Amino acid sequence: MLNGEGLLRWLADRGVAGPLATFLAERAAASEGEVRQVAWRAATPAVLRARMAVLEGRGMLPRFLKVTDADTIAAVAAVRAVYGDSTAVVLLGWYGGPVGPW
Repeated sequence: MLNGEGLLRWLADRGVAGPLATFLAERAAASEGEVRQVAWRAATPAVLRARMAVLEGRGMLPRFLKVTDADTIAAVAAVRAVYGDSTAVVLLGWYGGPVGPW
């Protein structure tokens, strides 16, 4: 279908508004999610930016990282080298902050 939204608007004009409302709500949620993901990536501590592709897999860290994974160990070591005793605070502030997934 070339113009799905057009069809939904046509249906809404004829009293079947539910599908259009659902479509618009889903589109708004997707846009908000994309904005949040961009903001979260921008807030990534500089020391981790080059490592994010390996750590993430897809999306906002859906990969189940294990403390025994070599890439996780290397990332933690890099963060500790920069932030020292503040490592946990920095990571929790980033991951659990207002733009983080938690």
